[in-house]
Amino acid sequence: MSASFTYMHQGLPMSCSLAAAPLQPAPPAAAVAAASALQVHPQLLCATSAAAVARWPTRASRRDGGSPSRRKGEARCIGGGCSGGDKDRGDDDVLSRARDREGCRAVQRALEDAESDSARAALLAESLRGHVWEVARCPHGNHVLQKYVTTMKPSACQFIVDEFSQMGVFGIGKMARHKYACRVLQRLFEHCWPSQLDQIVDCLLADVVSLSMQRYGNYVVQHLLEYAAEDAQRRVAKRLEAHVAELALN
Repeated sequence: MSASFTYMHQGLPMSCSLAAAPLQPAPPAAAVAAASALQVHPQLLCATSAAAVARWPTRASRRDGGSPSRRKGEARCIGGGCSGGDKDRGDDDVLSRARDREGCRAVQRALEDAESDSARAALLAESLRGHVWEVARCPHGNHVLQKYVTTMKPSACQFIVDEFSQMGVFGIGKMARHKYACRVLQRLFEHCWPSQLDQIVDCLLADVVSLSMQRYGNYVVQHLLEYAAEDAQRRVAKRLEAHVAELALN
């Protein structure tokens, strides 16, 4: 006995037969290889037209984010260039993507593929303004912030520095202790001018001993010692010297 039914796959009609015993010969080796590349069953490949198969994305294209033209189109949409939406809606969409597991990768690709710093700034800067605190603490959004800092000139990252600085000693200490936000602080020390970070450094110095013994804060202190201005490095070292015994036992 056998039964046949039709179903839809990516908008294409597919037919399938079920039988107690095989009614068809095994697919040829070429079909098996093609099916493996497309991650589908060989029998389905044999029952599907060649034109339909050609439209399916391969494993490599899915991994790489699609063709260059598709990625450029994706960048335009992320930046609010798609039709049917105003600027505020575009900014909200970028924020939503930045905080999404898959969307954050699309935003990072768009930053990498942007042709200039002005294009990158237009893509993301306005959307991030006023939201640095929440995005930095997001398990997905923090990667977008890090990518922005590493792909932009230091001057273009000033709004991120300013929003951190406005938090004061308590807020910056909280960011330095945060599992995700601490990474953004580290990227700022690596890529911004030391003079840009004076206020952040002062806030961290007020809590440097405690931060040095915290699970994530210690990485921020290490970056202070490596990337901060020489005067700030000396001040950090002086604070830590007074607590060497305590730090050694931590």
